[in-house]
Amino acid sequence: MQSLEVDLLLRACPDEEDTIDQIVNLLVDTCSSKRRMLRVAGDDKPAEVVRSRFMKLNADHIRFVLKCLAESTAPVRNMKQYLLAALYNAPTTMQLYYLMPDETALRELSEQVIEKLKRLTDAEFAGLEFPMN
Repeated sequence: MQSLEVDLLLRACPDEEDTIDQIVNLLVDTCSSKRRMLRVAGDDKPAEVVRSRFMKLNADHIRFVLKCLAESTAPVRNMKQYLLAALYNAPTTMQLYYLMPDETALRELSEQVIEKLKRLTDAEFAGLEFPMN
């Protein structure tokens, strides 16, 4: 788990030291488990699959999970299971999360465009070209 760059994470997120320690401990406990199957996100998964995915995590994945924890508004009943699921899914969801446009930013941009369109004269509006595809 050297790829987690814990020292870098602790420098970048000093207020998250306890959470980072809990995440690292959870990863170590899970990867060293002698069980053949591990429950992650409500499913029993082969321990080797879970270990393999966890061994590929890096500091970016941990920062993503920290960000998701901070942004979550829903109450978490079982933090261990929540973290296991977030960590397991981080490699597949992180990129999609950052590629998704921010809804608020899109709404603000739309409102700005609408306001600019409202200020156009009929002649200016008629001269606009809109892509059809």
